[in-house]
Amino acid sequence: MSSVKLDSVFQFTGGMAVRINNTNRYIDRVFINGNEHFAFNDELVILPNLTGTKTDIKIVLGNSENIVPHLSYISKRMNSIIKKGNDLFVDVSTLSKAKFNFKASTGYLPINSDGFNYNNMKQEYNCFVNSNRTIELSKLKSEGMSFISSNIRINNISENDKCISLQLQDSYDKSPNQLVFSTGRNIQSILFDNKQIALNPEQDKYLINVEKFEGEKQLIINFD
Repeated sequence: MSSVKLDSVFQFTGGMAVRINNTNRYIDRVFINGNEHFAFNDELVILPNLTGTKTDIKIVLGNSENIVPHLSYISKRMNSIIKKGNDLFVDVSTLSKAKFNFKASTGYLPINSDGFNYNNMKQEYNCFVNSNRTIELSKLKSEGMSFISSNIRINNISENDKCISLQLQDSYDKSPNQLVFSTGRNIQSILFDNKQIALNPEQDKYLINVEKFEGEKQLIINFD
């Protein structure tokens, strides 16, 4: 921070944190300049870039861990976090791999991340990106649908009563392209780039292996 002018330092606070000490209670809700803020964990408030030289931060403590969806960790700069409806949008700045976690129950999908894995014990989506990105934690409309892990970048999702369509982006990851999900519904077929691919059920999960590809391709999960 030594090279940043004092009158503009607030523009570079994204990803820094304010810690609460000497309490056995948990951070439950946070407000910055009167607006609810959705980046914190049990003892840290993760700051966005601030818009002025004076900022009012209100921290509400609770007796238990907050499980309302929020960003609970980030390793690089977070310029902003915005909630629209049930979805969170996080603007990440990085020139290398950035790791970040969303605290949330199953039934969400991290869109635009380069990969993610759901930790059921901690109720967290562990994600990463390799470049500047806006990440969306999207609430799924389909009941009982859970995306567990992916090393494929998912750029978009659309849902209706009969199918879920995912827009996939090619990856520089050298490992095989895999997507793991679970659902209580009967699957009729899975299409990748308009070609049917094999179903690989593992107990209550489905493992999808996708061949390496370039650009964007569509993956469609059709239900009975």
